[in-house]
Amino acid sequence: MKKRLIDVHAHLQDSDFSKDFPDVIERSKNSDIAGIINVGSDLPSSRKAVQLAESESFLWAVVGVHPHDAKTWNSSTELELEELLKNPKVLGIGETGLDYHYDLSPRPQQMLVFESQWKLASKLSIPIVVHVRDAFDDFFKIISGKPPPPKVLLHCFSGGMNEAR
Repeated sequence: MKKRLIDVHAHLQDSDFSKDFPDVIERSKNSDIAGIINVGSDLPSSRKAVQLAESESFLWAVVGVHPHDAKTWNSSTELELEELLKNPKVLGIGETGLDYHYDLSPRPQQMLVFESQWKLASKLSIPIVVHVRDAFDDFFKIISGKPPPPKVLLHCFSGGMNEAR
């Protein structure tokens, strides 16, 4: 069987998979899946995504702080993300962005965390996975005039054709 699919956004490090993780891995190995990229939402889930990536040759990681978890960001978060990004199994930053639909973190904090990660991805010239829900005005204000990362994957997109353009 030729392996031809890559899951670019999984969360196998979530506790939902704690009981059947070995079975999920085995089924993945016996399918068309060539790779799975596990995406962090905060530092603990990012660390776990890296650990899983190191444990299986077809697993990879993306590390970052999700807008829901922006409230967990502190002065050392960016430094630890930079350290995690040195691992060859880590492909980029994410999932980051803005989510004004749920507002689980204060909007000013979401904006600060997103801008910090955008700048870091640009500085390190690595891809970024972005989540934008009901927040396009601020999203465009934040990225306007800033150097972009080499690749941007919009994972959560609540916009229309104008925003896509």
